[in-house]
Amino acid sequence: MGSGRSVVSLNRLYEEKFDAAHVSAVFYATKQGGYSYEDPTTDYGAFSKYIIDGLQGNGDRDSDGLVTFRELSTYVEDELGDWARTNGYMQRPYTRILGEQSGDLALTVIASIDDIAGIRMVPIPGGSFRMGCISGYGVGYERPVHEVTLSSFEMSVTEITQGQYKAVMGKNLWSFEGDDLPVEGVNWNVAMEFCKRFSEKTGEKFSLPTEAEWEYACRAGTETKYYTGDSENDLARAGWYGYDSGNSEKKAHSVGLKEPNAWGLYDMHGNIAEWCNDWFNYNYYSSSPSTDPIGPSSGSERVIRSGKKVDPALWCRSAMRSNEAPDSTHENIGFRIVRRP
Repeated sequence: MGSGRSVVSLNRLYEEKFDAAHVSAVFYATKQGGYSYEDPTTDYGAFSKYIIDGLQGNGDRDSDGLVTFRELSTYVEDELGDWARTNGYMQRPYTRILGEQSGDLALTVIASIDDIAGIRMVPIPGGSFRMGCISGYGVGYERPVHEVTLSSFEMSVTEITQGQYKAVMGKNLWSFEGDDLPVEGVNWNVAMEFCKRFSEKTGEKFSLPTEAEWEYACRAGTETKYYTGDSENDLARAGWYGYDSGNSEKKAHSVGLKEPNAWGLYDMHGNIAEWCNDWFNYNYYSSSPSTDPIGPSSGSERVIRSGKKVDPALWCRSAMRSNEAPDSTHENIGFRIVRRP
C-alpha cells in the first residue's frame, strides 16, 4: 500500500518532515498459508476494518496528527490480533517496508490536526499557566502575573491567510496579494463576520480566541519572553519583527515559514498582530477570573496580541498586550480563529 511519500492532505507545512522518506510499504491480511476472516459487523474483512480505523486516526500512536506506516502496522497487528483471539481465530497480518529501512512512510494527516475548508486546526489541551509578564521587561497592564486554568480548544495553525479569506468571504481586500500571506488591515468586526460565515459554511462554531486562550496557546508551556527563548535571536527563529535590528523588512511574510511552538502553531510572534475577542481593560488582570476568563463585560477597545512586522522585539513577547477600537483598520492587524468543544 503506497510508495514514495504517499500522504493525504499533505501541505507545505508538513513537507519538510518527510522530504527524506523514499520507501515503499506492503500490507497483507495474513501471512502465506493463513486465513483472512470477515467481520460480521462490517461489509468487509477484519483486516480492512482496522486498516481504515488506523488511517482515520486510531493509529496515531504519538498524537502528532500523522499516521505513519510503522504506527499503522503496529495498530493493525495489535487490534486484529485481539479481535481474532476474542473470536477464536488465528490471523496475523504481514507488513513490511521495502527499500530504505531507516525511513518511514507518512500515510495520512488525520483529524487531530483538522483541515476544514483549507484552515488547519490544532488541538490545544486544557491546563493551567501563569499569565502576564513573567520574564524581563513588561508594562504595568501585563501585571499582576496570575494563574489561569483553561478548558481545551482548537486554534488555527497560522493566521488566516488571504486565500482562506477569499474562499470563505468570496472577495479580496488587499492590493498586495498572495494566497499564503496573512490577512491584514481588517477590523475586529470584519474578523467576527469571518467567524460567523465560516461557522455557517462548516456547521461548526468558530470565534476569535480570548486573550487568555491566545497567550496560553502562544506559550505552549513556556515562561520565556518568546516560545523559543528570551533573546532577540530566539525571536528571529519564531517570527518576523521590525525596527533596525528586525528581520521583516517591514513587510508581511507568508505564513508557516518560521519555527512553530510545541503545539504546532506558527507566527505567534510578529508578522501580523492578531485580534482577540475580549474588551481591553488596563486593570483587568487584577480582577480576572482564574478559570476560562473571557475579558471585561464592556469597553471601547478590543485586545490585540502577537506584535507586528514593524514592531521591536519587546513588543512581540508572549505577554505583550495592545488594544485598538473594533472598527480600526490598522494595516498590520489580522487574526486567527478557535473552535471549542
